[in-house]
Parts: sequence; structure tokens; C-alpha cells
Amino acid sequence: SARDLSAQQAESFVRTAYTIADAINSRTLPREESE
Repeated sequence: SARDLSAQQAESFVRTAYTIADAINSRTLPREESE
């Protein structure tokens, strides 16, 4: 249904957003310098 598709798209978007955010954080704040 449209609702299932919407939920699936939302979940996919959230996963992508977290992946991008993690990549940016790793790039701007190297864990070597953080600790």
C-alpha cells in the first residue's frame, strides 16, 4: 500500500541520513584526534 511504501522510504531515508552524518563526522572529527 502507499502507507507501507511511504514507511519504507522513510526508513531508507533515515538510514541514508545516518550513514552520511557518520561519514561527515568521521571526516571532520577524526577519532584519532577525538580520543
